[in-house]
Amino acid sequence: MTNVDPELTRQRFTLHGPVRILDLAERRLSLGERNLWLAPDVPTSDLELGTEVVAKGYKEERGWIVDLITITSVVASRRRPISLRGSPPRY
Repeated sequence: MTNVDPELTRQRFTLHGPVRILDLAERRLSLGERNLWLAPDVPTSDLELGTEVVAKGYKEERGWIVDLITITSVVASRRRPISLRGSPPRY
């Protein structure tokens, strides 16, 4: 019997969409209805709720693991503009 490298037989995935749930402590995010786990070497500093991303990774017994994430659009700040009477809003 031939031994097959598990790296070669992993089911790969690519998902695109806005980040719906983001838990940096658990390194978990959700795109649509799919819950994903971030691999330890995936950077998270630019991730925010609503950020559009392309997530690539693999499926294993414990879940869907993201090993590459690309931000395709950045979310505008959710802060409300401050407006003083008679002046245009400041952002």
